[in-house]
Amino acid sequence: MKERQFAYEIGESMRELGFYYKISDIPKAMGLRFQHERPLDAFLLQDGMFKAIEYKVLKHKTIKLSRDLKQHQIKNLNEVVKNGGEAYIIFYIEKNNAVFPTHVGVNRRCSRYRTY
Repeated sequence: MKERQFAYEIGESMRELGFYYKISDIPKAMGLRFQHERPLDAFLLQDGMFKAIEYKVLKHKTIKLSRDLKQHQIKNLNEVVKNGGEAYIIFYIEKNNAVFPTHVGVNRRCSRYRTY
């Protein structure tokens, strides 16, 4: 399953929870992007709470944040949490046909990225 299809399927159910918006992909031409990377894959505004969402489709069986997320994605998810929002990464692991939603938090003492 491609990330676009996965995001669409999850997004359909999120629309029932509040205002959900999937940020559209930036067009490519000959493999080059003409704009900056998008800050998030999607967001949900639910009961006044901003929730950032990042979708990841993985071919391997294990999740390793340093490998599976780009630096700007980590930075943006951390910024959302630092400013009072919530951040989530929703993984789909193809080999297991399994979905793993992960809540993201910031350890303020050492400013490191973690999930719980």
